[in-house]
Amino acid sequence: MPPPSTPAPSPSLAEQRRTSRAAIVGLVILAVVSLASPLLSWRAEVELAREEITQRLWDQARLEASALSLHLRLLQAELGRIAASERLTPADGLDADELELLSLALGGSALFSEGVALLSADGTLLWSDPVRLLPGGNGGARPWFQKALQSGQPLVDLLSTRGAERLVVVVPVMRFGRAEAVLVGAFSANTGPFPGSQALGDAAVLLFDEDGRLLLSPVDPRTLSPESIAFELPQLLERVREPGIMVKGNARLLVAAAPLDIAGLTLAVVEDERRATQSLAGRFIGQLIFSSVVLLAALALFTFLLRRAYLALLDAEERIRRQETVAALGSASQLIAHEVKNALNSMQAALSMIRAKGGETTLPVQALRSQADRLGHLARSLLSFASPQSTQRRSCEMHLLVQDALQAVKLLPEAADVTVETTLQEGLFVKGD
Repeated sequence: MPPPSTPAPSPSLAEQRRTSRAAIVGLVILAVVSLASPLLSWRAEVELAREEITQRLWDQARLEASALSLHLRLLQAELGRIAASERLTPADGLDADELELLSLALGGSALFSEGVALLSADGTLLWSDPVRLLPGGNGGARPWFQKALQSGQPLVDLLSTRGAERLVVVVPVMRFGRAEAVLVGAFSANTGPFPGSQALGDAAVLLFDEDGRLLLSPVDPRTLSPESIAFELPQLLERVREPGIMVKGNARLLVAAAPLDIAGLTLAVVEDERRATQSLAGRFIGQLIFSSVVLLAALALFTFLLRRAYLALLDAEERIRRQETVAALGSASQLIAHEVKNALNSMQAALSMIRAKGGETTLPVQALRSQADRLGHLARSLLSFASPQSTQRRSCEMHLLVQDALQAVKLLPEAADVTVETTLQEGLFVKGD
């Protein structure tokens, strides 16, 4: 027996399936686009934050440069005031009045936290407060000493190339157009970039001389590595005109620079781009997680509702298909009932002729009339098949129903070989159609 064939889905059901699949695909595409939007906005936000940070560094660099220029000019003015005093004649040594002048004017100065010293033209230490400021007592070999003697101009440099960072302000003592001595004031940069500095966050303030040599490096060495701040002066001067990004090894640095109007110095403010934008990364991850949860929840809800609607449609489609099947069977039953009634009409006419000749009482005639009545009832049932609401149940006696069935059986040729006995009591009724 061949397996029953599965009925083809109706056009409306197939169209609904296509619509459901299209809706699911659309939701997936919408979810992908919605999840991609934070990525695109992340890039835009990082770029905008980079521009804002760079602008802030540039403003800070110009502010720091102005403040540092004022501070260094104040230090130069303090040393220059003593260097210009006619009471100071270091060429022939220092007498008691000159020592007293130096001690009163510069001894224990709050401007020079590391101390002040006076060196002769040959580098001999004439006076120092404190004494340990220049170990060895001779500063003639130091680069800043030779440079100050040759140029006759004040300058800013490192006190020593070794040890802690200590900046010095060097002012030559000029007499008759030549430098007879050099006044040196030193201050430490370990406690902060300089007085009045407004360094923010992880930004580092760097100070370079006119040769591109680093004079002031970050206080916290963890902020930037020595390799990352090894700038070349031409590159640094480009950031004076336009701040931007400089790549040093694996580090991307945001750099802004500003010149000092003193001693050819250049100040730079540097910040690691990764450190500057890491707060944005945390915020972006939070936004991405929130967007993902909302979108996945919406997708799950829409999928649930779509599946529910699809199942409801399937149920409705099944009911419609059953109704169509019943309707088709009703149409077929009406056709069959019509043909059966035509045949019954002929049989009824023949039985009427037999009854007119007096053969009504014979058993075959009674059996034929009974079967004709049954076929008539069947025809009426077939006619009402397509209209179940017209069905009417009525009370029937079981004894009579069985007798009618036995009369139909007794007409069969093999009925004589079979004995049928019934023991139904009379008065037993059932409800039936």
